[in-house]
Amino acid sequence: MECSVLKTIDLLCGAGGWACAAGGLPIRFTVIVDWAADCLETWRVNHQSSHPDCERLQWDLSNRDTVENLKELVPSVDLVLGAIPCEPISVLTSQNGRRSPEVMDRWRALLDNVLHLVNHWRPKFWAIEDVIQVERELPLPLFYGREIPHRRIDASDFGPQRRIRTFLGNFPEPLAPRDHPRTLGECLRTGPYLGIPQQEKFQRICSGSNPAFGSFVRIHSPDKPAATVTIMSRGSRQVRSWMIEHGTALRRLSWQEAAIIQGFPEDFVFACGMNRAEKMISQAIPIQVGRAILEGICRGRTHGRYQD
Repeated sequence: MECSVLKTIDLLCGAGGWACAAGGLPIRFTVIVDWAADCLETWRVNHQSSHPDCERLQWDLSNRDTVENLKELVPSVDLVLGAIPCEPISVLTSQNGRRSPEVMDRWRALLDNVLHLVNHWRPKFWAIEDVIQVERELPLPLFYGREIPHRRIDASDFGPQRRIRTFLGNFPEPLAPRDHPRTLGECLRTGPYLGIPQQEKFQRICSGSNPAFGSFVRIHSPDKPAATVTIMSRGSRQVRSWMIEHGTALRRLSWQEAAIIQGFPEDFVFACGMNRAEKMISQAIPIQVGRAILEGICRGRTHGRYQD
């Protein structure tokens, strides 16, 4: 790669999807931030040896005082990365009526503070990922001072998952790899499997259907790209949304398979329980897309300046 080492901060690191994407590239993480201790511990277990001087901060960036402290701690940075939690603005949250004003206020404060930090540091490059609904929450140029660059990227152009996400930031157009996993079947593991009890009482539907309620199970075809990986252990509806036909039985997608679909390496360690691991997996960036973005940055295919 034809670029010097980029001093990098991950503002919302989660399990470390961006660090996975950066493996082997001239990118040095100097600070990572997350409010969850198990996310920081997962990052440490998997990535600290590659970035021994990286400082891990368990800070809440929805708090403006925390933001000011971070500005003092980090005077400058070349690359800003992150992935803003999507639950408050997701379609599923809206359907279930769980979008409280308090949660939305906190989420908007988090978004505004992340953008404020980017505006303060004016890094050469930056990329922040979220669901496409974030686009309607972006502050107007009148209030922010400039247009916020963003683009939608479909992960199926880079890996085995249909997952359209919005990436805010300044980075080159990512190039899709010539060879990459393209179907769910390429990510499935050998058994044993966890099935669904009393499966005869459920109506089977294809993965494209989206019933709101009822006795349905959504069947995913191994011959097609995987649907978007979601939290699988929270409530019966989520459990039944990720089923695969195996002979005459239905079996659920394992959390390990979900991690592989998302792009985590097979030797990745989640320093937490299974429920939290599934949440970290579903909240992570599509790592194959992150890799393409970071490779483009490291090729130096832009002038390397903050977009005013």
